[in-house]
Amino acid sequence: MVFATCINCIDGRLQSPVIDWIRSRYQAAHVDMITDPDGPRALSHAAHPAFEDLIAKIRHSLNCSHSRHIFIVGHAGFEESLSPRPITRT
Repeated sequence: MVFATCINCIDGRLQSPVIDWIRSRYQAAHVDMITDPDGPRALSHAAHPAFEDLIAKIRHSLNCSHSRHIFIVGHAGFEESLSPRPITRT
């Protein structure tokens, strides 16, 4: 049974399409999802506060699930949705 590990943005809209894509193209039976709002950027900077936590989760997935593939997924536009905005109540 083939496992894969995916570091993905926390945005729920991406989870199912990413899992489906990995399963269909890499014949992965299961995908361990590691989500973080800043995951891809955190992995590119060892000084990022989330770096060590993400690495520990990747190691756990590799050791427990024996994942054959690791995917790092991000998307444009999510940071804008995290920007502070005034809340308008009517």
